[in-house]
Amino acid sequence: MEASSSGRSAGRFQPGPALPPASNILPGTGGKPAVVASDEESVGKITYYTNNHLGKGADGIVFRGYFHCDDANKRPAAVKRIELAKQSNADREVALLLQLDDNPHVVRYFCTEKDGQFLYIAIELCAVSLDKCFTKENPFDLRGLNPVMLLQQTMMGLEHLHSHNIVHRDVKPHNILLKDHSDSVTVKISDFGMSKQLADSRQSYSMRSGALGTMGWNAPEVLDESRKVNPTSAVDIFSAGCVFYYVLTGGKHPFGEPYRQTANIMDGKYNLNGLQKDKHEDIVATDLIEQMLNMEPQGRPSAESVLKHPFFWSLEKQLMFFQDVSDRIVNEKLDGPIIQQLESGGQEVVRNNWIKHITAVLRKDLEIRKGAYEEGSVKSLLRAIRNKKHHYHDSPKEVQETLGSIPDDFVSYFTSRFPHLLLHTFLAVRSFAEELTLQHYYLM
Repeated sequence: MEASSSGRSAGRFQPGPALPPASNILPGTGGKPAVVASDEESVGKITYYTNNHLGKGADGIVFRGYFHCDDANKRPAAVKRIELAKQSNADREVALLLQLDDNPHVVRYFCTEKDGQFLYIAIELCAVSLDKCFTKENPFDLRGLNPVMLLQQTMMGLEHLHSHNIVHRDVKPHNILLKDHSDSVTVKISDFGMSKQLADSRQSYSMRSGALGTMGWNAPEVLDESRKVNPTSAVDIFSAGCVFYYVLTGGKHPFGEPYRQTANIMDGKYNLNGLQKDKHEDIVATDLIEQMLNMEPQGRPSAESVLKHPFFWSLEKQLMFFQDVSDRIVNEKLDGPIIQQLESGGQEVVRNNWIKHITAVLRKDLEIRKGAYEEGSVKSLLRAIRNKKHHYHDSPKEVQETLGSIPDDFVSYFTSRFPHLLLHTFLAVRSFAEELTLQHYYLM
């Protein structure tokens, strides 16, 4: 459902500012009572405008309108008009919205009304759908909501669905909405017309329901009629993987142009060239998106696991991870399993000699302890990061200036020079995730 969605803050489960009292005074009228528009229609507590289309949902047309909370107050709403013949679908959608109403990243349901021809579902109104954010003509101001935060909120909404055994089945930019709070923006998942709630103890749903999602955004198992295994919530993860690439590249699709997307999805032919192969952030993003686009549903991460991926780690958490791994391996033997995994493929990580790739000021500072650091070792590079963090305030002023402030500049100093370091280390020590020191970084 496009461009629809209540005032809640961007934080998890935190209430937003109260909605202002409604008024019948239109903006810019100098305080005069509003004139009823010629296209205005009212049904019970819902008013909508037939000439003001917001888009088309899975089961009906969406109009701009209002939800009348009481005689004196009304809230802007997106009003979905559905034919009575599809009432069972509408009832299911409302039931799902009511279940999901306690999450700030799912559109909020207001009410349902009915006349002789249609059902009307009113939900909170949002400013724009994600697919409208990358138009050059009228770009949307995200109010500081960067791509990582946007995708994190999207996954928080999706995780909430999956925790209720609800599969959305139509995740795409059109159904990811942005709620404008004037000083911030919140992501909302919308349009549950194709959604399916799995029965207790079931992990999959039957394809007999006929819901295929949207071509170009649906998972290969939905398209392949020869598959004997029923789809699961992993279909949403695949679609979200496409959305991740779309957001990070400013509107590109991992499976190419629209006329080729379905065939490429069936063949597993994606292209992530819009992400740079030598940039730390893009390397981490590529790893996550490739997991999400796995042709085999069981190979994709859960929504919860996606949210634990280093792609979403703050710079502070990245630094804590480098420090904790270094502390964990400080006394390990060189032929021990964790060191073997860490140093396997390490030459690419340290770029053969990491000491050559740091600034002269830091190199000179580290040379005070001759023999303490090995130039071709990942373990040694992590040790240098750990030591400089611990002794940052004791370091000469020029060293502090070259490393910058902790944690942001400090972490970026190293990851910009060694862009594979975080992902490599994360994957290398994953076998030891059950250890107390590392549990915080992995989904257990």
